[in-house]
Amino acid sequence: MTSRLLHPSSFILFFLLFFVFFTGQAHAQATDTLTVANRLYEHGNYAESSRLYQELVTQGYSDPALFHNLGNAYMQQDEIGRAIVNYKRVLRIDPRNADSRANLAQAESSVVSQFPTAENQSITDLLLTTTDYATRTQISSFALGLWLLWGAVYLLYRRVWHTGFMRLSLLLLTTGVIISAAVFFTITWADRTQPEAIIVVPQADVYAEANNADRVLFALYDGTAVHITDHAADWTNITLAGSDLSGWVASNALEEVVVD
Repeated sequence: MTSRLLHPSSFILFFLLFFVFFTGQAHAQATDTLTVANRLYEHGNYAESSRLYQELVTQGYSDPALFHNLGNAYMQQDEIGRAIVNYKRVLRIDPRNADSRANLAQAESSVVSQFPTAENQSITDLLLTTTDYATRTQISSFALGLWLLWGAVYLLYRRVWHTGFMRLSLLLLTTGVIISAAVFFTITWADRTQPEAIIVVPQADVYAEANNADRVLFALYDGTAVHITDHAADWTNITLAGSDLSGWVASNALEEVVVD
């Protein structure tokens, strides 16, 4: 037995080696699980493949291929809502993924929709369409870069190059900064206050109050997109996407479109 203490450097090295070994093992297990799930899918065992895919998602794995395959497995089982959730998760990570976008459009086309959506988009809706072309991280990075560039040009304009060209450049950059700031804060506000969710049960009754003893306002069907506005015990207050209709549904009737 030795009474020698581990020095900080030795302890850190040990911790790093343990971390690398542990994460390597976990990654290898996840890869094996994904391989088995893919094989099951190819052999038509969609229920078991979706269970394994979902197991990886629950463990915290976040990958476009994983979400896409899970969406396909759910589509094969006619679970339209859960398929839509996962295709949307792909597009949160990779907005230009053509396969997932095409599959999402196909899934959404089969959703029963009994309520007309607003014909005219609001300014908020228009700003949110930027997420169809870039991730939230890319948008925030672009906005930050534009703000820094504006600051540099402003300093040059004030101290060195007080010219018409610099004045025009500053004006254009100012416009870009205002627009990028509006886009960034709109997306952040929407994600925090009205996160997107999808109905994942065949039919979800919407109630006036957070209990099933109250009157039913209307029903929503598998795959319908909503926005979450509040929670109360096992109930969730929602607003129908593209509409002013709102009410309470059982929380297990929907799944939020979120990527960890």
